[in-house]
Amino acid sequence: MHQEAANIIGRTFAKHRDLNHPGRLALLPANTTEWIELINPLGRKVPGGGPAILPRANGETGAIGLAGDAYQVKLTIPAYRELGHRETIFLAKAAADD
Repeated sequence: MHQEAANIIGRTFAKHRDLNHPGRLALLPANTTEWIELINPLGRKVPGGGPAILPRANGETGAIGLAGDAYQVKLTIPAYRELGHRETIFLAKAAADD
């Protein structure tokens, strides 16, 4: 689920950086709830029970954390089973866009 979420976030921000991309007309998710709904519209669950994506990562259930807005998104893998804690931050504006 983490890699899928990372791919969706990256593609969503990338299409908004490309002025000619047809998907650019759709608005960027404005808050955490909208990002979670975009990435997990069916409300998939984690092995430990509960939603697969939450605003804060949950090391007891294995739910990944996602917090963000139209400018940046932080994706967090909790320390769960053999996985180590990891955070990735995605920015709407790439560093080269400055």
